[in-house]
Amino acid sequence: MRRIAGVVAAVLLAGSVTACGYHPLYATRGDGLDVAGQLAAIAIPEPDVRLEQEVRNALMSSLQNGGGAGTYTLTLAAKGTAGNVVSNPSPGMYRYNYALTVSYKLLRTSGGDVLTAGTSKSFVSYDRFKQPVAALGTQADAEARAARDVADDIRTRLAAYFSSHTPQQ
Repeated sequence: MRRIAGVVAAVLLAGSVTACGYHPLYATRGDGLDVAGQLAAIAIPEPDVRLEQEVRNALMSSLQNGGGAGTYTLTLAAKGTAGNVVSNPSPGMYRYNYALTVSYKLLRTSGGDVLTAGTSKSFVSYDRFKQPVAALGTQADAEARAARDVADDIRTRLAAYFSSHTPQQ
C-alpha cells in the first residue's frame, strides 16, 4: 500500500512541476519561434575599439550569426581597467586584476525601439612579469578571457529575454 501511495505521489508531483510554466530555454515555443533563431537574427555593428571587437567576435560565434543585417541590432560599449594587486619586485612578478564592464542594448532594427538593455561585468586575474613581451601577452589573454565571459553572460541574458517575450512586428 505504501508503494502505491509513493507512486501516486510521484505522478502528482510530476504533473504539478510541468504545470508551473517551466520550459527549456532553447525549446521551440508554441508560436513556432525558437530562441536560437532569434539569437541568430541579431546584427552587431563593427566597433572601432579593439576590446569591443573581442566581445563582438565572441558573441558572433556563440549566437551563430553570420554578421549580416538582422531583425535586431545589438550595440556594445566596453570599458576595461587593470589594477595591481600584489607586487613582489625581487622575482619581478606582479599580480593584476582586470575588470571588464560592457553595456549593451538590443534594438529592433526597423524603428530602433530598445527591447532590452543591461550591463555585464567580468573580473580576471593575471600575472605580469618584467619581460615586456610576456607582460603584453598575459594582459591580452586576460582581456580575451574577460571578453568571452561577458559575451557568454550577454548571450544568456538575450536568450532569457527571447524565451520570455514574443517579438512584436
